[in-house]
Amino acid sequence: MSDRLGYKPIFFLTHGLATFSLFLLLVLPGNWVYFNAFVAGFLVLATLPLGVAMAQGLAPKGKSMVSSLMMGLAFGTGGLLTPLTGKLGDMFSIRPVLMVVAMVPLLTTALIGLLPGKNLKRVR
Repeated sequence: MSDRLGYKPIFFLTHGLATFSLFLLLVLPGNWVYFNAFVAGFLVLATLPLGVAMAQGLAPKGKSMVSSLMMGLAFGTGGLLTPLTGKLGDMFSIRPVLMVVAMVPLLTTALIGLLPGKNLKRVR
C-alpha cells in the first residue's frame, strides 16, 4: 500500500487509529479488551516495517546495518521507557499514565509531517 499511496498517508492513518485504539483499550469493558489489545498492538507495530523500508531505501549499500539500527532503536526505546512508565504508574496511578502513553502516536504525527512524500530520495 505504501508503494501506491506513499509512506506519509500510511503513517498518519496507523498513528491516528493507534491513538484511538489505545484509548479504547483503557475504557472498554469485559472481553472487548482482548480484541482491542490485538488491534492496538497491530496498529502500533504496523509502521515498523515501513520505517525499515524507508531506511533501507536511503542507504541501499548498508541495508542490514540500517535494518538492525531501526529495529534496535525501536525495541530498545520501548525497553528503556517501560520501567519509567511503571514508576510513573506507581507515583500517579496507572490509568492517567496510560492515557498519556496512548497520546504518544498522536504526538508523533508532527514528526510524520517532516517525512518525504512519495518520492523518497535514494542514495546510490
